[in-house]
Amino acid sequence: MRSIQLDVKTFLSAQPVFQDLTAGELGRLADAVTVRSLPRQATLFRAGQACDGLYFVAHGQAKLYVQSESGHEKVIEVIGAGDCVSEALTFSDETHTVSATTLTDALVLCVPRDVLLGEIARNGHLAISLLTRMSGRMNRLTRAIEALTLRSGVGRVVDYLLHAPVAAEAHRDHLTVALPASKGTIASLLSVTPEHFSRILHDLQDRGLIAIDRRRIHILDAGRLACV
Repeated sequence: MRSIQLDVKTFLSAQPVFQDLTAGELGRLADAVTVRSLPRQATLFRAGQACDGLYFVAHGQAKLYVQSESGHEKVIEVIGAGDCVSEALTFSDETHTVSATTLTDALVLCVPRDVLLGEIARNGHLAISLLTRMSGRMNRLTRAIEALTLRSGVGRVVDYLLHAPVAAEAHRDHLTVALPASKGTIASLLSVTPEHFSRILHDLQDRGLIAIDRRRIHILDAGRLACV
């Protein structure tokens, strides 16, 4: 994989969770950070392992997932550039309940847990920022559980498309969504099989609601799609 240069202090200063830190505080975190350049399908951590610290994906993508004893995998979340994981374990001695693996070549930073706790003890605003991020992630996961338990496969796919980040917009009813990962990964995220996911997408396309262009999904009529 190609080498990526990164100014760690500048990267940390751009993260919302660290926005209230002073230059000195950012410097202490930056000095303690470990940076890993990882290939696709590299393991960040596994379920059951102790938490080393707060992980940031500076470049690339990773997935959080759980795996059954039979090897069946369920994707919990796709993590993109600028996202962080394991903030909840900052305040706990519990081990990871999910595993994390890169989906692409990635550059990953880890702020050691003991260093982070030291900064939290000095700056209460940092604790509030971390709790705010935890609240946002809990809300997203609650929404995912609601969709999984109360909606059909079609409903979950439609909800995902309507709430995914918009890649381009020509009209309020004509949007383009760029799938952040492979269709197989998105299918696992939505708890449908890859084959079912493809059938749903092609059915929506046949009904004139979307147009499929590889990982780009053009929503032709958001109003009608929301009523499916």
